[in-house]
Amino acid sequence: STQDEKKYKQLKRSTEREMLMAADVICTTCVGAGDPRLSNVRFTKVLVDECTQATEPECLIPIVMGAKQLVLVGDHCQLGPVVMCKKAAKAGLQQSLFERLVALGVKPVRLQVQY
Repeated sequence: STQDEKKYKQLKRSTEREMLMAADVICTTCVGAGDPRLSNVRFTKVLVDECTQATEPECLIPIVMGAKQLVLVGDHCQLGPVVMCKKAAKAGLQQSLFERLVALGVKPVRLQVQY
C-alpha cells in the first residue's frame, strides 16, 4: 500500500542517516560527496585519490564540505581530466586542482616506494 511504501522510505532514510553519522570513514567519489544524503556530514579530513584525473570543480565538492585537512594523491605528469566538451576544456577544466597547486608553487611529495 501507499502507506507501507511511505513508511519503508522513511525507515530507509532514517537508517541511512544513522549509519552515516556513526561511521568513522565514508568512502565516496568527489561528486558523490555532494549527494543530498551527505548534506549534514562534514568531511574534516579529505583524501582524493587519482585527483589529477578529476576536474577542479569535482575535487572542490568534498573540500567545501568542511575540510580541515586535505591530501591530494596523483601524478600531475600522467593523464589529466578527460573533458569531452572543447569549450569547457578551453575554459580551463582540463587542469586539475593538483596541477593548479603545482603551477602556483606548491611542491608535491613524491613516494619513494609505491605499494
